[in-house]
Amino acid sequence: MKKEKSMLFNNLKILFTLLVIQLLPTSINAQNRGRVILDLNKNWKFAKCNEKSLDSAISNWETINIPHTWNATDMQAGKDFYEGYALYKQMLTAPSEWKGKRVFIRFEGVGQTAELYVNDRYIGKHEGSYAAFIFDMSYDLKYGEENKIVVKVNNVTRKEIIPINNFLFGVYGGIYRPVSLIITNKTNITTTDYASSGVYITQKNVSANQAGINVLSKIESIEKNISTAILETAIYNREGQQVAQKDSAIQVSPQGRKAYSLHFQLKNPHLWKAKKDPYLYKVVVTIKDNNENVIDQV
Repeated sequence: MKKEKSMLFNNLKILFTLLVIQLLPTSINAQNRGRVILDLNKNWKFAKCNEKSLDSAISNWETINIPHTWNATDMQAGKDFYEGYALYKQMLTAPSEWKGKRVFIRFEGVGQTAELYVNDRYIGKHEGSYAAFIFDMSYDLKYGEENKIVVKVNNVTRKEIIPINNFLFGVYGGIYRPVSLIITNKTNITTTDYASSGVYITQKNVSANQAGINVLSKIESIEKNISTAILETAIYNREGQQVAQKDSAIQVSPQGRKAYSLHFQLKNPHLWKAKKDPYLYKVVVTIKDNNENVIDQV
């Protein structure tokens, strides 16, 4: 009996620990990497609207979390499918310490067009349901204050955006994939190259004896002057051991983007074999200043 109680207690402790882990905020504070990544998925306001509606005209807001679609039920019912416009609104307090940084908002998928407004100023538009996109909000936020972010979304059939109609392939309207904020220094590994990581890895002549690995990193800056930095590129095995590293002194041009490429020859690589042995390596790209301080890292 005592043994059973002990086992039950231990199982409850494990369950409680797992629940606590699941309930922790999913934001990623990466200040030690030179950037901060925060999710922006909770407590959005949502309302259907017409094409010309502004958020000030809406009174019947619904509180929702993202991912979200307004076709969650009507698509399945096969009738009364809503093909139209809607607004998503979020109030964001931008800390004073973000001033002088770069602040991006990244959407992983919106069906099917999205227009972004920050404090009633039009920022930009994205068309297409199935690609991530990102906007720079650095110059439009009020730091140390609350900011209004509004996204006008529609899934109206348009011939220039595939799929071209909802009968062929139903387009779920809404912000149906996660949204995040990315805060970086003025010099950073680019986030704006089609919302990619800014790091591109290619492999050639891969065998059990060796693998050629090329790592291309795109760096951009909004600094006023040319600066020098150290580009550090490292490869780690699954156990977290560093198996290769190269450092390169670079000059970062202001108001632009530049690509830097480094080539590695990895001896006796552990090859990936699908389900039998899904072994993966990790590449870490870091920009450091001349005092070894991390400016950014991916």
